[in-house]
Amino acid sequence: MKKYNFLIFSALILALSFSACDSDDDGNQSGEPPIIKILSPEHDSSFDHGETITIEIIIEHHTELHNHLVQLINKNNNEVVWEEKGHSHQLELHIHGEIVNEVHHHTDFELKATANDHHGRETTESISFHCHPAH
Repeated sequence: MKKYNFLIFSALILALSFSACDSDDDGNQSGEPPIIKILSPEHDSSFDHGETITIEIIIEHHTELHNHLVQLINKNNNEVVWEEKGHSHQLELHIHGEIVNEVHHHTDFELKATANDHHGRETTESISFHCHPAH
């Protein structure tokens, strides 16, 4: 009888452990990752030598952001020429940066933004643009 009671008790504990916490999802029932909006520069745009390139990005999430990484990558040599990264608990994050086009050769760039939440859901968005050298 003790063995039978022990099995019932064990089964009950096991069942409770599976149903006690369906999800630690802090209000984000949809399980959606953060949303990244690259506002500037525009995809496939081009910049003349000496022109200022404005970087504007909004990252948002229904509950809380966690980490973000924004990189401007020279696609000719894969060099990161500008970067912003951080840890945040905000619902919305605005990233702003400016660089001046001082390239010596025609150069393609990729602006890549990655963000995740506290549950590991991740989003990456990117755009490409071209910089012209001086004549």
